Amino acid sequence: MASGITVDKDALDVLASALAVLGQEGNLDNMKLWSLTHVPESITSALCLLTRSCGKTLRTLQKRLRPFFLVGGIVELPDEILSYIFEFATPARYLRVPLVSQVCRRFRRLALNHPPLWACIHNHMPDDWIDTLLYRSGNAVLSIYFYEWDRTEKAPFEPSILDFINTVAHDASRWKSFNLELEDYGELALPGLQSLKIDVLSYVQDTTIDFYQHWKMPKLQQLFTGPNIPVETASLENLIDLSLKMIHAMRGTESIMETKLLKVNKLELETGGSAGLKFVMGSMLMPALKRMDITVHRSADVWIPLLSSKSCMSVEELNVKVKLDPSDFSKHERSVETSILFKNFPSLKRLSCPSVACPSFRDVPVIPPLQRIKLIYFKVDVPGLIEMRKSLDAQGRWKDFEFLEIEEGRRTLRKQAEEVFPKTQWASYVRHT
Repeated sequence: MASGITVDKDALDVLASALAVLGQEGNLDNMKLWSLTHVPESITSALCLLTRSCGKTLRTLQKRLRPFFLVGGIVELPDEILSYIFEFATPARYLRVPLVSQVCRRFRRLALNHPPLWACIHNHMPDDWIDTLLYRSGNAVLSIYFYEWDRTEKAPFEPSILDFINTVAHDASRWKSFNLELEDYGELALPGLQSLKIDVLSYVQDTTIDFYQHWKMPKLQQLFTGPNIPVETASLENLIDLSLKMIHAMRGTESIMETKLLKVNKLELETGGSAGLKFVMGSMLMPALKRMDITVHRSADVWIPLLSSKSCMSVEELNVKVKLDPSDFSKHERSVETSILFKNFPSLKRLSCPSVACPSFRDVPVIPPLQRIKLIYFKVDVPGLIEMRKSLDAQGRWKDFEFLEIEEGRRTLRKQAEEVFPKTQWASYVRHT
């Protein structure tokens, strides 16, 4: 007759726990120890002992890690401040429903009670995401993004532009910014739109991109257009920031001929030739203009004479970039007479330009109230700079001059700069000898 031993693992665990309690509490009556009422008590005591031990270890670990994870700082932050941190830390082109709501109960409560966190809508989102964002954003202003992918790589859930606009158009009164890169679209009333950016992935000659010419955008303040996209809109009365790219032929620009942009204070312009620059300077009136950022693809002796407009009279900051073919760069790397430039910008305070537009201060009867100059790839014209300092000093403006910055220069610049400017008024970024 066979015999064996059957081992009950659960019973052994209970026995181990009971023995642990026995070791903690001393001698106990055997019958009491194994009574039906004492076994659960022994297990409970063992669990309490384990909990106390784990709790102490957990508190020690939290205290050690607190400086790294800022647990204490987050706990102490007011709900309002933490909500704004969530909002501003979320990337503008975030393609998902904000995941911060899934971190913990407090974060979820704050996220659900902060509508601006849900106010970014992207056409690459599935319909249920868009519906969720529109609902949770409440009455917050919306930022709308649409980017058309290559048709051969189109995601299965990506809607067409018509489907997408139909989905979000019900909330058009809440649109704050709209970024669109696509092909075509009719009439929209956008009473709250403040920013509009339009670009193309590729440009075909003689293509007209004017789908937004009938859009009503009375609060539009920022307009950014890609290469050769005309300003086909009448919603310009409140525009303060204008960015234009005119790389190829000029087309569709009749709508802004002699246009008065009374509130524009910043103009960013890139032009491939003199036609675009001449057109903007001659046809667009911007009496409140304070800053001009210009990128040209021609030598300075071509574009400097074109910077003549009533709009230049109020400009305080001029930043110039020149993009030349390497073979052309050496031909035009010389100082250009800039007295015309300073005559056209009598209010100029800050100037940044490359060596192909080296500023010359000779024979300038009245120098603008310059405070800061940045010169790129600059061959220092020490006599010219000394003449500039004398002119500023003679007009009582030298005391207002702040900084001379020379980038990509040679080591000899240090000695030359010290001849003209105190060390506190100049900086040289030397990257090669």
